Amino acid sequence: MKKLESLIEVLGSGDWEQKIEAASKLLEEGEKARDTLVLSLASENDDIRYWSLKVLGELNCGKYSFYAEPMLEDEAWFVRSEAAIILSDTGKSQYVPFIEKALQDEENDEAKEYFKKAIDSLKKQ
Repeated sequence: MKKLESLIEVLGSGDWEQKIEAASKLLEEGEKARDTLVLSLASENDDIRYWSLKVLGELNCGKYSFYAEPMLEDEAWFVRSEAAIILSDTGKSQYVPFIEKALQDEENDEAKEYFKKAIDSLKKQ
C-alpha cells in the first residue's frame, strides 16, 4: 500500500518522465492499485486526479468508466478532457448526453475539442 501511495505522490510532483514511469508501474499493479487510484480522484492536486483517471481508464475502460463520468465536472480542463476520452473509449452511446452537457458548460477551447471528438466517436458507434 505504501508503494502505491508513493507512486501516486510522483504523479503529482514528478517531472513528465517520472509521472509516466509512475503511471506505468501503477498499471503493472493492476487491480491492486484500483482502490488507491479511486481515492486519488478526490486529490486537491489536479495532476494526481488526471493521472489517476488516466490509469483507471487504461486498466479497463469499460469496467471503470463510471469513475470518469463525474470527472467531466472537474475544475481542471485536462481532467475533464481525459474523462471524455475514457467515456468515448467505452463505445457506449449512453455517455453522449453527459459529454454534451459538459460541452455546453465548457469554457476552455481545448477541452471543447476533446468533448466534440468524444461525442462524434460515440455517435459513430
